[in-house]
Amino acid sequence: MRRFFGVCLILICSILLQTNTANAQEEKKNQLWFCMEEVVLTDHWKEYKDLSKEIITICKESDFPFSFYAWATGELSYAIWFPIDSYADLDKMKDAWKVVIDKMGEDKVAAFRKTLKCRKTYTAVGINSLAFVPENIRFNWDDVKYCRWSEFYLKPGTVDDVKKIITDANAFLKEKEMDDPWYVAMGGIGYEGPVVVGFSYGVDAEDFWAQTKRFKEKAGDDFKQFSEAFYKNVRKVVRKEFWYSKELSYEREKKSEE
Repeated sequence: MRRFFGVCLILICSILLQTNTANAQEEKKNQLWFCMEEVVLTDHWKEYKDLSKEIITICKESDFPFSFYAWATGELSYAIWFPIDSYADLDKMKDAWKVVIDKMGEDKVAAFRKTLKCRKTYTAVGINSLAFVPENIRFNWDDVKYCRWSEFYLKPGTVDDVKKIITDANAFLKEKEMDDPWYVAMGGIGYEGPVVVGFSYGVDAEDFWAQTKRFKEKAGDDFKQFSEAFYKNVRKVVRKEFWYSKELSYEREKKSEE
């Protein structure tokens, strides 16, 4: 049975901002993401990387209709994120991958499969109204290479309370004039829901942790009220680090009529 291809990935998860109308705020559509996490066999890392680059070349030549962004989650593990408009796009993606697979050939497809230890797929939805995006973001997005990702698995019946806490925390961050954005997503298919995902970025890991230190110095004590209230609703936390891999990512060039 033919399967989706992955080049290594996870996200530059771009969560859209709210826009103002004359009388009220109209929220842009929340971004839906499909992700493949792939673990590569130790002895097949170079082969995996070389074949992944071939896949990207074919995607460019074939005008593969879905961009994807690769983030390393460890030395031999990658998360590959696809921004999609709806779950119906997953069927369209299958058809698009068939074109890539046919051009690649059965031998190389089989070779690519042999490089993988396992694969996990899931979906998540970025929630615009829960994101904190200051006007004066402290970094240039083109320089971002690091992401800190936290999955908060919630106790049953606490989602609304958690959303309220996040909203209040964002108001506090705005009042403090913080310049570091952070984003929130709700886990979908593949997660042990309910789960809220929080993630933020740095130019690199050193930059991220230096900013974390500055945050604690500026707002840490006052922010504890939100952290303590939040964690009362959490039953489990899974934290991850991601490093962006541009060479294993593919961004489709949009046509002028799109």
